[in-house]
Amino acid sequence: MTPRNSVPASEAGLCYPPRGGDCTVRYVMSARLQILLAAFAVLVALPVSLAAGATEYDGKYTGQMACDAIPGTTVKALRIDFLLRITDGRGQYEREVLSGDLGTRTGIFERGSGTVSPSGEAVLTGSAGGQGWKYDAIYRGQIAGKNLRLAGTQQWTQRAGATTYARPCTITLARTDS
Repeated sequence: MTPRNSVPASEAGLCYPPRGGDCTVRYVMSARLQILLAAFAVLVALPVSLAAGATEYDGKYTGQMACDAIPGTTVKALRIDFLLRITDGRGQYEREVLSGDLGTRTGIFERGSGTVSPSGEAVLTGSAGGQGWKYDAIYRGQIAGKNLRLAGTQQWTQRAGATTYARPCTITLARTDS
């Protein structure tokens, strides 16, 4: 009688020297070994699936940033081009800060970075500063298809010890590469 889940060892090439008869090897995997192998397979696949979730949003996103006027400093609302690059679930941006209502170039840049979750939630923080002023910014949003809309505030301080002003901003971007 041949045990269940077994093959003749001579057919499997396990008998040495090969001989006929009742030389058989049983192929039975214990339940504990099955569980360990299944757990190992999950652990190996998990980092790949997590990274794939975040990196599906990788690319270049371009569009416009719009911010309210700053009381006592500007009359006009800000409208400026905005570029965000996402790589491996991390976003990086840089945009030039313009001077007053004329929108003249200052050579000063707001720089920031942040994260994009596997579900497409984006959070960016940045800052800029010049002589007598500075601000810290935070923007949050959600990627939907090839579009990203962020909303947030720039927390402005003008002159040391002065009160701060929370300037609302929105950023509307579209992915420009595939």
